[in-house]
Amino acid sequence: MTDKMPAPPESHSSSASPTIHDEPGVTGPLDVSNENVPENLKEETNKGKAAQVTTAPEPREKTEDGALIVNWDGPDDPQNPKNWSKKKKWAATLIVSAFTFISPVSSSMMAPASEQIAGQFGITNSTVIALLTSVFVAAYAFGPLILGPLSELYGRSRVLQLANMWYLAWNLGCGFAQNEGQLIAFRFLAGLGGSAPLSIGGGVLGDLWRPEERGQAIAIYSLAPLLGPVIGPTCGAWIAQKSTWRWVFWATTIVDAFIQVLGVFFLKETFPPVLLERKAARIRKTMDPEKAGAREVRTVFDGADRHWKNIVAKALVRPFALFIHEPIVQLLGIYMAFVYGTLYLFLTTIPGIFEGVYREKVGIAGLHYLALGVGLTGASQVNARMLDKIYKYFSAKNDVCTFTNTPLQPP
Repeated sequence: MTDKMPAPPESHSSSASPTIHDEPGVTGPLDVSNENVPENLKEETNKGKAAQVTTAPEPREKTEDGALIVNWDGPDDPQNPKNWSKKKKWAATLIVSAFTFISPVSSSMMAPASEQIAGQFGITNSTVIALLTSVFVAAYAFGPLILGPLSELYGRSRVLQLANMWYLAWNLGCGFAQNEGQLIAFRFLAGLGGSAPLSIGGGVLGDLWRPEERGQAIAIYSLAPLLGPVIGPTCGAWIAQKSTWRWVFWATTIVDAFIQVLGVFFLKETFPPVLLERKAARIRKTMDPEKAGAREVRTVFDGADRHWKNIVAKALVRPFALFIHEPIVQLLGIYMAFVYGTLYLFLTTIPGIFEGVYREKVGIAGLHYLALGVGLTGASQVNARMLDKIYKYFSAKNDVCTFTNTPLQPP
């Protein structure tokens, strides 16, 4: 494909100002009469196979004549999140990263104070003491199964912020727990809400950044859940030493409330099907009432796949199907389970070792968590510097267009 070929439109991003096409199946403006368009693409387009030059999904079924198909205003649509200003993109990225940071902070911040909690509630079983910390992470296994489908139905921003408010309420309740049962239950419920940024945040970055631009954004986003378990126990140790274990929860609640306020103002919706449906709804309202009922208005994403039953079923089955059938997913899953388990083994045993064996105070013992932070930060920054370069190198090597992530030469 020549350099003069017009850039294909974006598809996996969101816009409040899409294009309306009168003919079904048209997913973006393509002038096949342009002499710069190669003949093979003209033929493909004339056959209705525009997928060769655009990644926007075609409707599942052909619409009747006269239907309005809502799509983007071309590849340079300013309302497309991938075309947002850098300032606006980074604002959304930092908010999502902040949500992703505060949840792991809460998951581990109480580890240094676990002995105080055990003493107040009369807990002598070491397994139960460790459970006070780890039950929060156990909720990570269940929350995404619910929150992931909800984000595809109602949008990323709405689900992220409502889930964060759920986390905030139950994390605040942990500070008022009167027995071990209440504390374990409140921690699990808080973890359900806290799992949202980890399961949805990556989708937000995918909506905002093109593949060759994602390296730095992913580095910051992925660094947040790594630094959380480091900064959390370090701060929690000093809070527990200078105050009471209840302030461990109240402090994180105050910080999370501040992040939530920022999210209301700076975290806008980015999910394409939801934004296009909002645009379609506005179009229906502006149409002549007599004609509105006779003419269908739909988006390029509409179809049976957008039904809530299909979305939920796919979300429940897809993770297990990928793990069963894909060796690389099996390898990464087992590796991450080992690494994450080892990390939380460190988090729950460091206080007992340095306070019990070496007789260090709670605050001093908490400083040992900083060693984890040094390694995690260094590895993340090295990865950030190399990710974009590696992606562009292999894209060029395999003749892949980084704008659409599709082969430059059609099959």
